[in-house]
Amino acid sequence: MFSTRVLLLAVVASTALAGPWASMCAGKSSNEIRTCDSHGCGQYSAQRNQRTHQGVDVLCPAGSTVYAPFTGMIMGQEKPYKNKNAINNGVRISGRGKRGEVYRC
Repeated sequence: MFSTRVLLLAVVASTALAGPWASMCAGKSSNEIRTCDSHGCGQYSAQRNQRTHQGVDVLCPAGSTVYAPFTGMIMGQEKPYKNKNAINNGVRISGRGKRGEVYRC
């Protein structure tokens, strides 16, 4: 079995629906959205427990370099969960009408 890491990209609706973004994983020509599994589905607006997923989960190979989905500035660190969740470390980025958070787990 191969190992992958899931990158959680939480973005606002206008960014997620604005069209294709640049490839986020070094060595991959396109972004692969995580399908459904026991933890939920990876596409924008998928139902997760009692809420709607406001992001897109992009699969990247373990150890790969991850790029920002758009040109912008890092505005700060993001820690959305109060527990020690694996994806509780990311950055908030903003650029020309787009904003979002990028997490690596």
